Amino acid sequence: RPYQTDGIEWIRAMWERHGTCFLAWDPGLGKSGAALKATPPEARLIIVCPEGVKKTWAVEIAKFRPDLVSRAESLSGRKSFKWPEPGCAVVLNTEIFPPRFRGCPDGVVVISDESHQYSNVVARTQRLRVLIRESLKKNGRSLSMSGTPMWRDPAGLWCMYVTFQLAKLIWADPLGQPDYDAFCKDFG
Repeated sequence: RPYQTDGIEWIRAMWERHGTCFLAWDPGLGKSGAALKATPPEARLIIVCPEGVKKTWAVEIAKFRPDLVSRAESLSGRKSFKWPEPGCAVVLNTEIFPPRFRGCPDGVVVISDESHQYSNVVARTQRLRVLIRESLKKNGRSLSMSGTPMWRDPAGLWCMYVTFQLAKLIWADPLGQPDYDAFCKDFG
């Protein structure tokens, strides 16, 4: 579909300019396929999603990116987390995040599905924030996706923007830090 091709190009352009972006298409319009198609061939891909969506991601990877070697992390893999090699995808959920992400290699792409669930400050949100920040420091990319509207919860939306390193792109203070007051003026 033409809008999916446009979406893939938009993701790539945002990654080139900012390293991060948020894709908020309605459910069923192809966010997963667009995200996978936008991902560079030799990327080290980490897909963060709810437990119930991990099998869907395996199907999507096989359909849209059969060149990627994929594995799903289970609860038992929490202590033995290994960064993906180039051309590999790791699918995991926040409940099994390792306590720390040490030694982030260059070029990790983090795709967060159902990103609206990170609209409050809890431990899993903090760990995802660290993962994204560390990948962006090492020439990585971040794509957050959700088909769930968030506009009625400005505080939750702000938390999500900060988590995905998006707030500073639009609402930054003179030092380049996220500016909640500027955000509130826009979303009141």
